[in-house]
Amino acid sequence: MSNLLTMTNNGTYKIGDICDVKTGKKDVNAENVDGKYPFFTCAQGIHKINTYTFDDEAVLVAGNGFFNVKYYKGKFDAYQRTYVLHNFKSNIRGKYLYYFINHRLDDITKDNRGSTIRYIRLGDITEQQVSLPPIEQQDKAIELLDQAIQEISLGSEKVSKSRLLVQKFKQAILSAAVTGKLTENWRAKNYDDDTYQDFNLENGEVIQIPALWERRAIGDFVLDIEAGKNFTCPEVPVSGNNVGIVKISAVTWGEFDEKETKTVEDESKIDEKLFINKEDFLISRANTIELVGASVVVGEVRHKIMLSDKVWRVNFEDINKEYVNYYLKSRIGRSEIEARATGNQQSMRNISQSNFKAINLPTPSDNEQAEIVRIVKQYLEIANQVEKQIEKAEARVSKLTQAILAKTFRQE
Repeated sequence: MSNLLTMTNNGTYKIGDICDVKTGKKDVNAENVDGKYPFFTCAQGIHKINTYTFDDEAVLVAGNGFFNVKYYKGKFDAYQRTYVLHNFKSNIRGKYLYYFINHRLDDITKDNRGSTIRYIRLGDITEQQVSLPPIEQQDKAIELLDQAIQEISLGSEKVSKSRLLVQKFKQAILSAAVTGKLTENWRAKNYDDDTYQDFNLENGEVIQIPALWERRAIGDFVLDIEAGKNFTCPEVPVSGNNVGIVKISAVTWGEFDEKETKTVEDESKIDEKLFINKEDFLISRANTIELVGASVVVGEVRHKIMLSDKVWRVNFEDINKEYVNYYLKSRIGRSEIEARATGNQQSMRNISQSNFKAINLPTPSDNEQAEIVRIVKQYLEIANQVEKQIEKAEARVSKLTQAILAKTFRQE
């Protein structure tokens, strides 16, 4: 990469001056899984569509959610919140700009806005400045970067496959847990009945559960559901003796995350009855279809954090809340949530209290619930330890990519 350190600066330009920047026009629901052309949304992956609006070399920047950058050359279409950079001037290579934006993505998105789904504006991209070396030096940089990134990608693919295997392992454990397979030996020691029965899910699927288990609904065990209110707060995580309000992202990724909060400035809005406590069962009533209904059982709470209108506290009786939590995280539980979620926008779905209570719940005895929770915790702890090692490997790969990009653009 030493060649890249002697690049000549032929001038500094705003991105908006060296290419056209516009958003796509398609709704995310325009996707067709069997489509002929790439469809670029704000997701990390690339979807398909049957139409194309662009036939060009382009850099695509996700305008909201998980900010990311892609490069493509050919026919494609784009979501209305995806920025399309194309029609490059003669002094800039599209691929060079792609690598530059990857390098500067944190700077471009640092002023992102929005409380639920973060987003950037057109000016965050068009006003970003880039120093341009001569075209032949850009071409050499692209060649070397392509080679280096390809080598890194091979290592990244192996790490990603490892993470996928861990995720599949977790889902296998949860599925076995909520269908009785995980505790077959336990039941054999405690009961004579080893038969199974049909259990109908909302999506029409029929699964098998032990004949000893009851076919119930979650609502049979709900004492009450508490929710907070929605009001404007600064996007600053709660700290010290301040009071915070929870964001849906605090319950999205498996464990309660106190950093995903906003600080309450108006003391008249504070309601101590809405403070989140250790062992609370929390669930998001609104999010994307993949994440609506995400639940956690709260561990330690160091700050005063209130419920919001989109995060419920569910109080149960006569059921192990940890078992319910594992069920809702399983493939079967997720299918129940997604089948009952409503809303026209793919980016935001809701589940009502009545639909939540109607979720079908395979219900073992109290003792078997406790045994299921005990075993699942053991397996998930092993999986979590492996994931921590994978995260370290991912961080090393990410740092290597950014280090190469930083070295390339050091003279910016």
